[in-house]
Amino acid sequence: MSQSRPRLFRQVLKTVFVLLSISAAFFIAAVHSEKFAAALSQYAVDLASAAGQLKITLNDFSGTIADGLTVKSIRVMRRHPALDVTINELRARLNFNRLVPAGVISLSGSSGHIEVTGLMPSGFKFSEVPPYRGPACFANLPANFEIQEFSISSIKFVPWPELPAVISIGSFSMAPGQPAGDNIIALAASATWRDLQIASGTLSGAIKPRQNRFQGTVDLCLAGQKLSSEICLQQKRRTSDLSGHISSASIDLSALSLWLGPLWQNEFPFGFDGRLDCSGSWLFNSELGFLGNLSGKCQSLRLVALGFYFSLAELNGNWKLFDGNLLFEDKGSYFAGFPAALEGSVESVMKPERCWHLNFACPVIDFAQLSEVLPWGLKYSLNLPELSGSAALSLSLNGKLPELIGKAATNGIKIGKSTQERLVSGRVVFVQNGLGSSSLELDFKTVAERALPPFFNRFNGRTGSLVPTVAKAAGPFTFHWKMSGVPESLKFSGGLAAGMVDLISNEGAWNGGIGHVRAFSLSSQASQTWAADGVTFLDLFLTR
Repeated sequence: MSQSRPRLFRQVLKTVFVLLSISAAFFIAAVHSEKFAAALSQYAVDLASAAGQLKITLNDFSGTIADGLTVKSIRVMRRHPALDVTINELRARLNFNRLVPAGVISLSGSSGHIEVTGLMPSGFKFSEVPPYRGPACFANLPANFEIQEFSISSIKFVPWPELPAVISIGSFSMAPGQPAGDNIIALAASATWRDLQIASGTLSGAIKPRQNRFQGTVDLCLAGQKLSSEICLQQKRRTSDLSGHISSASIDLSALSLWLGPLWQNEFPFGFDGRLDCSGSWLFNSELGFLGNLSGKCQSLRLVALGFYFSLAELNGNWKLFDGNLLFEDKGSYFAGFPAALEGSVESVMKPERCWHLNFACPVIDFAQLSEVLPWGLKYSLNLPELSGSAALSLSLNGKLPELIGKAATNGIKIGKSTQERLVSGRVVFVQNGLGSSSLELDFKTVAERALPPFFNRFNGRTGSLVPTVAKAAGPFTFHWKMSGVPESLKFSGGLAAGMVDLISNEGAWNGGIGHVRAFSLSSQASQTWAADGVTFLDLFLTR
């Protein structure tokens, strides 16, 4: 009995050795067999297409697993959402040299041109995508599988087939780095819009699988604007952090405005000029969002009236983005060429619940100087009379909705000359409550010492002009009027007095910026009505 146990152990050992030898022989034969490689590839294609959502086509498949596989072209098509991917000249080779000592299989390969059409359906709403809270995956590969070397000659992306935009990757390469297991990657890309290049960039750095980190540099040029930043993608237990450092960047807004201006110029006939400088560190976390310690200067950032090239406003100052809050410190801004100031902050600027605290003020607008600096075309089209005197302007933006309050006031603007001279004083208040209601209130008084303001020459009725009715009255003439409501539809009321005697009562409405005003006689001798149509705000303000 004692001798039979060693014999049984030897028999089992021989059997295991024979089975291992057969398995090794089969494995060696399989990895060197073209038929096995073709069958394995076809099985993988059938498995991927089993659900009926994908159609995968391989053309000119050749090679073995050990010596390398070559596919002339691979085409992957998906019906919904539509996706079409074509990969040309794909080569791949598995390396088993480190399988026994380290338990690692390495992949080397290359690809020719790759073309992707239809990355996502048109009209996709990014706001509906929930925050990503799962772990990041650098290559979606098992821990005991590494990419030793890989390259792609070019890739072409067409995100939406109906849009005239193409993103091209001119080259992509991945090579071994130091220490062993790290990979060095390099990528060059460009983008065209309507067959003209609008962007180009490069990405280079190292993937460190042991630290779950990618560290490198990105250089981007968009519409002539250059940006360079160090970047680091770090995978942590529950989240992934994307961070970087911008040593310096400068954005020329005139180039962007020239390109994108047609999108808004019909509704907002203004362009932008000037530069924004930026430097500092930034971080994007899948749970916290975007955070940064960035700062820079705003230099001669101007709002320019298109067609007239007149600078309505100019901002100069320092800005800082820290812990999600944006702060602005004014360093000499202007409104229509007059000294002004913008101060304030925006809390949680990168989040929907941001809170605004901004104040803009221009304490003195000299109308005599304004008339001189206005472009001739604008001054001619507005048909401005001689002006003198000053006004003040202020704007404030506060709250989470936010609420916009705009105020303008004057103690006296002198209009016209000689017998037509008149003095205008009053105020205007505009309030916009977030995206909801808005209101506009105007309260002005015009005093003409020697003659009836020209505005009243507009009024006519069945018996003729209003002017003969008040011609015998002696000045000074005082025209006091008010207007209130929403900007698109305003109610108007007012009255004309000569000295202490009330002569005319006015009422009317403004719709779409055009007014329709009626005048009623307050004289006991007559009860008449006159009307004036097609009155603009400027006509009313200048009482012309």
